[in-house]
Amino acid sequence: MKKKKGKVLILVPPLNSKGGIANYYSVLESHFSSDVDYCLRGTRNQGIKGIWWKEACRFFSDLHQYIIHLKSEQYRLIHINTSLSLHSIYRDSLYIIIGRIFGIPCLPFFRGWSERAEYAVERYLSWIMRRTYFRSSDIVTLSTHSQGKLKEWGYEGKIHIETTVVDNSLLTSMSIDVVHSRESQNEFKILFLARVEIDKGIFELIEAVTRLSEKYKNMSLILAGTGSADEQVIQKIHHLSYVSRIGYVSGQAKIDAYLSASVYVLPSYREGMPNSLLEAMSFGLPVVCTGVGGIPDVITDMKNGVIIPSHDSNAIEKAIELLYRDRELRLKMARENYESSTRFYASNVVKRLESIYDQIGNGKLRTS
Repeated sequence: MKKKKGKVLILVPPLNSKGGIANYYSVLESHFSSDVDYCLRGTRNQGIKGIWWKEACRFFSDLHQYIIHLKSEQYRLIHINTSLSLHSIYRDSLYIIIGRIFGIPCLPFFRGWSERAEYAVERYLSWIMRRTYFRSSDIVTLSTHSQGKLKEWGYEGKIHIETTVVDNSLLTSMSIDVVHSRESQNEFKILFLARVEIDKGIFELIEAVTRLSEKYKNMSLILAGTGSADEQVIQKIHHLSYVSRIGYVSGQAKIDAYLSASVYVLPSYREGMPNSLLEAMSFGLPVVCTGVGGIPDVITDMKNGVIIPSHDSNAIEKAIELLYRDRELRLKMARENYESSTRFYASNVVKRLESIYDQIGNGKLRTS
């Protein structure tokens, strides 16, 4: 497909922040062949989040910089990263309206999906969706669930289901031999690598491993990540010899965490499409996870992972024990994940995004 002329403007959080969207666009930045600009939007310092007047000043500053971008360059498309949350619905509607004033089509990319916001749209906010988001010719989302809801609410454009991304550079030491070599390890290491938040199911995981450690002395838990529940976790595990907390990891430390693990566990209450899950799959790890957000689109129960209900430490315990005791099942899932994960690589994700850009970046706007 012939590349269309003109830049694409992508709204992104600060790339040095530790969130999934920042990681996504930090990884993709060097892979774009299209001419793209990043426009910063969102909290610059997690420490000031919640201080209303600083957030208000930051919001208006972001909006001002956005308008400056639109005045100073000829953009063929605005790529708006958003979430179905009450805050984002209002905020990003404004960004879409301003883009339309400048005559530039917008591509909304729903990165998160809140049940509370879903309820609000169905009860009283559908008019905002129809007058802003639904006037885009295309929308990108991360799950078949959100795709179905958008259609149910009356969106008639094209919906693309995408994934989050795995940095190719993390995988230089990976091969199918590495997947098989894990089976020679004497220790069975369970890896949690995500934000340390209550809604990630981290406390249910600790409870499950506590019970398992009484039966299997070679089993241990590695907790990687930081978040608002750090202090609670520290208090919970300070006397547990089978739990190690390694904090936020990147680069070689992240690679080492994945390579040393036997299984990856993410018992979240809610998700979009977690980067860490795709990374774990790319490192050939069997996974235990909840069937929330876009996860069922990449994990099939008992094929390449074990799907469990949320808020259930007993289910986590049984799933981990199943994989611990069944070596053949564990290895089958590991091979399946390793071999199927190339579609998550940054180089392949960029190609798909640029294909979408080239289909719709022609300056035409939907009017209804």
